[in-house]
Amino acid sequence: SLQNIDFSENAIYDDLVHIVYGQNILIKNCKISNSLFDAIDIDISQVTIENCNINNSGNDGIDSMSSEVKIKNSFIKGSADKGISVGERSNVFITGTKISQNKIGIESKDVSSVSIYNSSFSDNEIDLNAYKKNWQYGGGGNINLLDRSLDPLQGNVNIDKHSSLFIYEISEINSET
Repeated sequence: SLQNIDFSENAIYDDLVHIVYGQNILIKNCKISNSLFDAIDIDISQVTIENCNINNSGNDGIDSMSSEVKIKNSFIKGSADKGISVGERSNVFITGTKISQNKIGIESKDVSSVSIYNSSFSDNEIDLNAYKKNWQYGGGGNINLLDRSLDPLQGNVNIDKHSSLFIYEISEINSET
């Protein structure tokens, strides 16, 4: 458990926080800013990120590979690449999160799935992107919008022929689980 942390301006290693082979990791009430590359890089792990502010990452705000990740009530702003990158068979659930001023808000690729509920996007070059990047995975990304609060995206979305975007109208989700 990492709680009430404030990390900024790493200059030696590429990722500010890197989690590998971790289970039941909780990152709560964090402030991460001005990371050299990824602010939080999650590989082959199970992680919950809650009430975090991630600002001005040199690459991705949160990057997941082959991981299970929950992102709750957080704010991701100013990533030079993706606010949230979901790849290599990851499953990510996002609720109550604001994603703004990133090159790409959320990207899903390589048989990964991201589900988004009660969240918002603003001033990203592209809000949602899903595609097949690596042929070894055999497919693209999947994005599930679980409510209509994301209607204002109005075409700021790229989905390739190997990927999917589903929009549901779910009235309420218990984000405590």
